[in-house]
Amino acid sequence: MAYLMALDQPDGITSLALLDIIPPVSMWNGMSTSLAIHGIDPVKVRRATFAPHATGHEIDSGHFLVEENPQTTLVALLPFLTDPA
Repeated sequence: MAYLMALDQPDGITSLALLDIIPPVSMWNGMSTSLAIHGIDPVKVRRATFAPHATGHEIDSGHFLVEENPQTTLVALLPFLTDPA
């Protein structure tokens, strides 16, 4: 889908190319029971589809991760923000 959008908006291609350079980090709330019920690992999905070097963390919170659990969210983000790789 993103690549189709990039064809319509050529300026977006540089942003999409960053996925190959900067691995994304994913975070999701611990209340996502549908993920657990279906055995879905969000990081594995991202690695298999568009971001082979993705990392991620489940955060014990509701929908608003940063507001509901700021300390755990920060701990999960710091390695991503400080890793020079």
